[in-house]
Amino acid sequence: MVQYQYTARDDSGEKVTGTQTANSPQELRVMLRRKHLFVVQIVERPTAPAARSRSRQRRSGRIKLNDLVVMSRQFATLIDAGMPVVQTLQSLVAQTENGMLAAILAQVQRDVSGGSSLQSALMRHPRVFNELFVAMIAAGELAGTLDETLEMAALQYEREADLRAKVTGAFIYPALVVFATAGVVAFLLIFVVPVFQHIYDQFHVQLPIATRLLISMSALLTRWTLPAMLGLAGAAAGFRRAIRTRRGRWYWDRFKLIVPLLGNLNRKVAVARFVRTLSAMVRGGVPLLKSLGVAANTSGNVIISAAVASVARSVRDGNRIWVPLEASGEFPPMVGRMVAAGEESGNLSLMLEKLAGFYEKDIDITVDRLTRVMEPLLTIVIGAVVLFVLVALYMPIYNLNNVMK
Repeated sequence: MVQYQYTARDDSGEKVTGTQTANSPQELRVMLRRKHLFVVQIVERPTAPAARSRSRQRRSGRIKLNDLVVMSRQFATLIDAGMPVVQTLQSLVAQTENGMLAAILAQVQRDVSGGSSLQSALMRHPRVFNELFVAMIAAGELAGTLDETLEMAALQYEREADLRAKVTGAFIYPALVVFATAGVVAFLLIFVVPVFQHIYDQFHVQLPIATRLLISMSALLTRWTLPAMLGLAGAAAGFRRAIRTRRGRWYWDRFKLIVPLLGNLNRKVAVARFVRTLSAMVRGGVPLLKSLGVAANTSGNVIISAAVASVARSVRDGNRIWVPLEASGEFPPMVGRMVAAGEESGNLSLMLEKLAGFYEKDIDITVDRLTRVMEPLLTIVIGAVVLFVLVALYMPIYNLNNVMK
């Protein structure tokens, strides 16, 4: 319910003002008309939950996957308890901790109160409720199983959050080590090497090749620090702009699938997202072609998305799913075999669910192996860099002893 402040006139033309709660302005007009009041103006007033939502919105400006997981589970629980959708949304607004999500849910509640379907109200916020969530809501509304589809949507969000955490966690340690090493080497080149160079210049001796290379790097970094930083920033901005174009994104996603060490993991992550999404959509009662279209957009890789779109076109022409899947060459053979078995047995959703579980476990193993490989590899590379700097700095000192003798 929303609180409104209204201005109206009675049968005698006298001006009447007041406040009244209603689900929508239209409902308020009907209520006032029954009291023989003719509406002049209606203004929505912020209720306590809405005020708290706006206050939270000022403190929280980003919606995370975990926020959507909690919201979906609460939504499913309230619907399963028999609460109407409008009251459920109102309760979610009061319970949601994320301010931005609470404000959006409040808008969805107002749209539904005004006569919109839940699917239409959610579609007005595509940055928060993705195509998968909206399609599952639509299927749940149509089949009368909204609580079940909301629970499946929460599970999808939860698995996606776990997948992101696994992949991100695998690269946090290497990134921190590389960043720290680069900072230490930059400090040595800018502040330490020039001191040693001043000492070497006093003796006028021929320096080793490694030392001359190190001094040249120091001079380059010292004199061109600002241009170098600006150049790196410009290169990063240009790269980001390039991969946002259609052609640039295609080349970048293709590179991510073939790059050594990481290409196999990137392919497994994209395939796992596709299979998991398709499994949830089919299990939720969404038509197969619609499921394929949504699953194509959730893989996170345009190469895989294009392959799935080709599969959807082939299925539309009357072919079975596994045939174009294998013909695309972008999916491991196991995907085609499991899908074929599911189509043969009539349990496609079950086979897809097992396939998604297999790939999620396989990603865990791949991330673990990758971490084990990268740690000693990084140790060797960083050790070689540090050894080069130390040898280049101290080799002339031993030569200076010979010169002084």
